[in-house]
Amino acid sequence: MEVVSKSNNYTGPRMNVSVLNRNAFKGAELLTVSLAGSWEAQLSGKTKSAIILPEP
Repeated sequence: MEVVSKSNNYTGPRMNVSVLNRNAFKGAELLTVSLAGSWEAQLSGKTKSAIILPEP
């Protein structure tokens, strides 16, 4: 498990799980199963809008 932090103030956990099995089906195969996921949230800072409105 890792903690991810980016320059735009998004922080959150990331997890990588991997299973490696040699000779899984009794024929000298190599079976690899990997799973990765992450979740991030903005902890501080101002939210920047992509829409720029003209000032009156």
